[in-house]
Amino acid sequence: MMHGLEKSDLAIVAMKPANKAGVPSAKWVEPRAGTKGNPDPPRTRRTQSRGRVSHGLERVPLVIAHPAFAAQAGQRRQALTQTTDLMPTLLDLHGMKPPATVEGHSLMPLLAQDMPLREAAIYGMFGAATNITDGRYTYFRYPHDMTRQDLYEYTLMPMHLKSMFAVADLAQAELARGFNFTQGVPLLKVPARRNAKGQPVGHTGQGSGYEDTTTVLFDLASDPAQLQPIRDAAVEERLLSQIGNLMEKNDAPPEAFLRLDLNVPARTLRV
Repeated sequence: MMHGLEKSDLAIVAMKPANKAGVPSAKWVEPRAGTKGNPDPPRTRRTQSRGRVSHGLERVPLVIAHPAFAAQAGQRRQALTQTTDLMPTLLDLHGMKPPATVEGHSLMPLLAQDMPLREAAIYGMFGAATNITDGRYTYFRYPHDMTRQDLYEYTLMPMHLKSMFAVADLAQAELARGFNFTQGVPLLKVPARRNAKGQPVGHTGQGSGYEDTTTVLFDLASDPAQLQPIRDAAVEERLLSQIGNLMEKNDAPPEAFLRLDLNVPARTLRV
């Protein structure tokens, strides 16, 4: 399952003011294929069944049209953004502040000038690598042995994408202490299903198993297509530390740390 963590290629275009008075309108559109400055059509270095999410899929084009920023039309921004920024941006357009628990940022300040919003963003699929990008590098961190990992689904609504959990799915379920984003409400903790190779997965449609589970680092400045992995211990150490910090910030469960050989923060331990 994609977790909605993307670096957007943010462009600004001019738009005529609406005929009716009121809040300035905003338009979110996907650029046409072949637009100058946009990435080529998304390509995967590995198929998704192999658990590798390419930077082409991660880099989602985003175009903002706003009449108040006509002078910035055609400009592009390098800030690292995520889909979680969309909700606070829409609220900002209507003069409203997001709840204190929202971690996304309004993109409105970026229309005036480019500025950093965050140092890095994690992304990936349930059961596959935990990935991170800081805009310059992208890092795919896999467990040493995918079959020896314990992963769980936490839910109050035992339903898969298209079907309810089967009795067999719930046979080993237990009640777990809630996360900070559930405000302490307990959840069902259900062992994740496994694919043909015995690897835990979010859904059985993820093929016969992840074939490429090698931890790799790419330099997006010199290799935007991610064809030549590099070795840089200092960069990997920094990005791995950022993965741990972001996972702790988002109250990831203990097994998410253990599978990556990361220390489990004390406050993350739960029963």
